[in-house]
Amino acid sequence: MKAFNRREFIAAASGMAAVPIIIGTTEQQKSTQLIHHVFFWLKKPGSQADRQQLIEGLKTLSGIKEVKKLIIGTPSATEQRGVVDNSY
Repeated sequence: MKAFNRREFIAAASGMAAVPIIIGTTEQQKSTQLIHHVFFWLKKPGSQADRQQLIEGLKTLSGIKEVKKLIIGTPSATEQRGVVDNSY
């Protein structure tokens, strides 16, 4: 193995240290994913018919070619506690 002088060692070490930065930057530039969240409030929150109509309408969005993944959900039924915001 070749012996390095101080200058060659510093140059080699700094080059190796930069590799993760270069790789990380390249991976970040490749990412074009967009995540979009939309929340709806029903005028009649207790109406199962209104809720079902909204869900059926939302399912039609999956027919849009730019939509890669569609997740439709409803708020979980959590108990009333001071640390939980159930206002949505």
